[in-house]
Amino acid sequence: MNIKRAVLALGAMILGVGFIGASPAFAVCTPPPVFHPTTQYPAGDWVHWPTNGHMRMCGTIATTDANTIKNTAVSATSSGVSTPAPQPRIRYTVGGTGTKVVEVYAWEYYPNGWNDMKAYFGVNPVPPPGTVLGYTFEPNANTIAVNIFNNANVGRVTNHEIGHAVDRILGLPSSTPGSVYLQKLALDKALFNAKPITVFNNYGGLSTACAMEADNYKRMECTWTSNAKPEYELYASAYGARVPLGVQPVDLMKLLNTEFPNVRAYMDNVRKGNTLP
Repeated sequence: MNIKRAVLALGAMILGVGFIGASPAFAVCTPPPVFHPTTQYPAGDWVHWPTNGHMRMCGTIATTDANTIKNTAVSATSSGVSTPAPQPRIRYTVGGTGTKVVEVYAWEYYPNGWNDMKAYFGVNPVPPPGTVLGYTFEPNANTIAVNIFNNANVGRVTNHEIGHAVDRILGLPSSTPGSVYLQKLALDKALFNAKPITVFNNYGGLSTACAMEADNYKRMECTWTSNAKPEYELYASAYGARVPLGVQPVDLMKLLNTEFPNVRAYMDNVRKGNTLP
């Protein structure tokens, strides 16, 4: 991965994070000053997540940047109809005993925000390669924490990270053998691999090293490491690609929307509220 693509890396969803105990919380995370022009939405109103009390501004992030993240998050879970349906993609019952909720945390620029996040949650994960722009994990049994670190593409980063949260809510179809998602992905892999290598000319081309990979799918993984590899990263990018603003890198977004029709249809169904396994 070249330096430009390393900087654009959207971060990784960590399946297991080590806790380091009760570290002091150096940053303060508070709700944005205004969720709604006149009044805060009621707590049970999941149509308007995360404005119904499930977003936090952390450290010194600017209100304008937090509002961009908030509005992007609403779009990322909207069903795309004039009256959005309730959002099963950001809340679900855990074993009949409780509710797991996706919470959004907006932090200042990396690395300050990354270090504050670790202190706030009391965790010490190893950062993914490149600049960390987004990071999703489960700090406890009832929460999925979507952390967004401010940068020029903060909306696109938000879309990718919410894709990770959706993956977890649906039971990790990106990593579960036999899932509907992996079946759809297998179909698209075959379609994509059947095309000539020149297909990449439509999406920014290939480096010499990535052109040497065995097939088009592996060439894609090589070109957009950490956005298309491993498969849970591809899931997050494919989800975000179907959302207004899309994801970074733009060439990968275009490729997923064009060359992966079965995955595209799967993500559109998920966004409509169909909780596919």
